[in-house]
Parts: sequence; C-alpha cells; structure tokens
Amino acid sequence: MKNYENMTAYLMILYQNLKTLHYNVVGHGFFTIHKELEDGYSAISKMADDLIERGIPLGFVQPSIQSAVLAYQSDLLPVMARDGHDSIKLAYDGYIKAIELMTIANDEVSSDIQSKLDEYIYYLRKEAEYKFQRYIGEPTALPNIVDEDD
Repeated sequence: MKNYENMTAYLMILYQNLKTLHYNVVGHGFFTIHKELEDGYSAISKMADDLIERGIPLGFVQPSIQSAVLAYQSDLLPVMARDGHDSIKLAYDGYIKAIELMTIANDEVSSDIQSKLDEYIYYLRKEAEYKFQRYIGEPTALPNIVDEDD
C-alpha cells in the first residue's frame, strides 16, 4: 500500500478500536470517558471518509476492511472491559500513530490534501496532548504544541 492508503487503512482500524474502547470502558470517570471516546470515533470516521474521498480522484485506492485488518492486525484491540485510564491511554497511542502516518503520507499528496492532513494532525495532537494527557496524568510525548485558546 502507498503511504496515503496505509494511513487511511489505519484510520479504519483506529475507528474500530475507539468504538471497542467506548463500548467497554468501566469504572471511575465512565460518563466523561465514554463520551470522549464516542466523540473520538465520530471524528476519526469523518476524517477517514474525507481523506478516502479526496484520495480516490488522485488515484489512491480505498483500503478494504480486510486489507486494513491484515496490515494492522497487531493494532486491533480485543473486546474486553478496561478502566478509564487504560482506555484513554490506548486511545492516546492510537492518535499518536495516526499522526505519524499522516505525517508520512503528507509527502505524497497535493497541497490541498496536505492542508487537510495538517488540520487533522493539529486536531489529533490537541486531543491527545491536552485532553487525553489530563486523564492519564503522564508527561506529553509531543512537547512542541503551542498552547492556544479554543
């Protein structure tokens, strides 16, 4: 798969993982974390849809769910109850990997898609570094984010 197709395949896996986490979060902070994860999979679904639709006219192929699962089999989360901390940590890790794959894919696309990827990278970094890091209480992995009011 090309880098762009590889990235969109991962977004399909991340969407599924966030849904799995959403449905199976338990314990302290359930209501807040359950909602955050729902917002997360909704956002990822829109990103994947947008990026796949933008890529097809440029010759990129929509990854099938089968090719996405085969490419990212080790990233698929098993269905099991997880506490809020573990759920958010796994979501955080997924966002960081999506950012990395978007950054790599950025080199092979036109400037309009680069702008869209940059927008999505910014959103994912903000979610991961500000919201998710507050929940898990660990130092940030991407310290060069500019603090900005929404």
